[in-house]
Amino acid sequence: MKIEKLRKIVGYNREHLDEMYLLSRHFSGNNGINDEPYINFVQMIRQALLNKKTILLYFPLKDMKIKALAMKSDYYKYIVINSNYSSSETNFALAHEIYHLFYGEQSSFGHIELSDSYEHEYQEEMAASLFAGMILMPETDFVNKYKLFYEQSKDIGEVLVKLMSYYYVPYMSVLIRCLELKLFRNNEDVSKLIDISENDLRNLFRKLWLDEGILNPDKRNDINNLKQLITLNGDGYVKEGYLTNGDVEKSVKNIMAQYDELTGEVYE
Repeated sequence: MKIEKLRKIVGYNREHLDEMYLLSRHFSGNNGINDEPYINFVQMIRQALLNKKTILLYFPLKDMKIKALAMKSDYYKYIVINSNYSSSETNFALAHEIYHLFYGEQSSFGHIELSDSYEHEYQEEMAASLFAGMILMPETDFVNKYKLFYEQSKDIGEVLVKLMSYYYVPYMSVLIRCLELKLFRNNEDVSKLIDISENDLRNLFRKLWLDEGILNPDKRNDINNLKQLITLNGDGYVKEGYLTNGDVEKSVKNIMAQYDELTGEVYE
């Protein structure tokens, strides 16, 4: 990311912190979360999605330009996360999509989220990324952890990596959160903090004895769960006389065809 783009993002975030804080508190309050990080974000959020008739799916999508998909059908909405990305990336992608589902324009649901959530200038996309950062890195806890980790090492690069590991979020989202909250005490060379390679990240994880697992592709695949859900629901509608067995088989076949197209795999 270029420094000019980073400045624009941070400027937008600072300008909209107060209004987005109210939305994040509304969302957290409705889901029984205080100003503390999610220990297991996916587990905590799944029921909230089901309440909105939205099914969360993880597929290893073949197109690495796509980080997430939001789709609609006659009965459900679907959020599809590309599990070829790391768990830190997929966590942020999911939180980003949640903004679109709960607070975005209705017309915005049913879209493709590209690989870099920050490489866009549409206001709703910038708002969704700000919301994701606030949900995954609650301000009070985040500031306290920043101070704690800074006292431990005084090295900003190490602090950012520790925060990344602690909150299970992408490195760039941590940097942006620190900048929008004005946490850096000194005139840090932000350009050097931006230009960190995956190899540098891994070396820091090893140096600090952090779990490198969050840097690896998740590879989760929910296709069997989805097939089971469609079949069970379809069987219920068949018993009630709303559908035939042929209708259910056709629905399953259509889903499998979409899966094959998205992943490049043939479901057996």
